[in-house]
Amino acid sequence: MAGSSPYQGMKLLASHLGGTRNPMVVRWPAAITADPVPRAQFHHCNDVVPTIYEILGISPPRKVNGIPQDPIQGVSFAYCLNDPDAEGRLKTQYFEIMASRGIYHDGWMASTIGPRLPWPKGVPPGIFEWTPDNDVWELYHLDEDWSQSSDLAAQMPEKLAQMKDLFWIEAARNDVLPVGAGLWTIAFHPELRIQVPQTEWEFAAPIEDAPEFRAPAPPGVPTGSRADGPESPGTRYGPGDALGRCVARWSASPPLALWRRTCPPGPRPPPAGSRPTTRAPAIPRRAPAARRGPGA
Repeated sequence: MAGSSPYQGMKLLASHLGGTRNPMVVRWPAAITADPVPRAQFHHCNDVVPTIYEILGISPPRKVNGIPQDPIQGVSFAYCLNDPDAEGRLKTQYFEIMASRGIYHDGWMASTIGPRLPWPKGVPPGIFEWTPDNDVWELYHLDEDWSQSSDLAAQMPEKLAQMKDLFWIEAARNDVLPVGAGLWTIAFHPELRIQVPQTEWEFAAPIEDAPEFRAPAPPGVPTGSRADGPESPGTRYGPGDALGRCVARWSASPPLALWRRTCPPGPRPPPAGSRPTTRAPAIPRRAPAARRGPGA
């Protein structure tokens, strides 16, 4: 969380800066004159690709393998690499993730946290009665209050209304609607989450990481699968013979998952009427990445 301070937000919150505002360092000795002045122009991560295209002097492809490409969203920030006082060119930027949302425009930002906070266990309280129409919005003047410490919504209701209208325009233009659709499998129907075809995992140490598409189900999603470490080999038999579940996952480096056994270890007879399942291919091991120093 050190990178988020002193902001209110963090990862999985689109409403407040923090997880969505991170430091960035650009080094290009051949073209950029080094200086210690931080750039105050507002930009977003989707501005990186347009910047690279401009620097390289090439245009993005209109088709890839015969498939028409959507226009690249974003504004190049190459203009400010050698001019720290240049006027910012990104005027409007929307944010949304699982109904947490925000809208930046010309130095102002309107925000609403939405129906859930990141990380709490279980179904968010009131989610089944939630509607985006009742969310409470906040208003901040980022040019003067970059850490979003002074909410001006009550003092400037007309400005807030303009910002909210602008969010809906950007949401429609960028296929965000319906707001909250990302909650469908998270809060309402976790059983509809896309499942991997494997029914058994054998983790042979050392494991560098396990991609999500090759891993057991996330927390809260029952699975008829079994995962064993090298110190406790086991056998998975029939469908429905669930021996454990993934109870936690961290976005770390490397990514980590915690598997909790819910039945005693060791082989068990197959349930009546079931057939032995085919062991899934072992997750390939990857050589540990080279360790890098802080800030690398």
